[in-house]
Amino acid sequence: MQQGFDKLSPNGKMTPLPLREMGAKSAKLPSLLHYPKFKLSAQEQQSLLADFLPYAETVRIDSCPPGLPLLRDPDDVIFTALTAASRADALVSGDGDLQAVREQFHIPILTITEFADWLQAH
Repeated sequence: MQQGFDKLSPNGKMTPLPLREMGAKSAKLPSLLHYPKFKLSAQEQQSLLADFLPYAETVRIDSCPPGLPLLRDPDDVIFTALTAASRADALVSGDGDLQAVREQFHIPILTITEFADWLQAH
């Protein structure tokens, strides 16, 4: 990570919300960082986790919140459920299936660029 998470969120404007008990893709954040599209070395992966985890608040979801949009990829439901259950201000994702339902979800689904703009405004 080019700058520490604390520099991205100096006033607590952003809190990552990993699940305590997770399924599907979100179960293994460290293994997700191995995806080739991220092009992260092992050292970069460890650095990213070291920057990220101290600021994270875990969220437990016992049941799926009502009113979630229908998603093509069932593995993505966990992200909308986490966002709704935690009453997050936004879901940040470049995933095409999540972006496709952004108008159907009551919480903004933002790309990283949109999130950066939103964070500056707040």
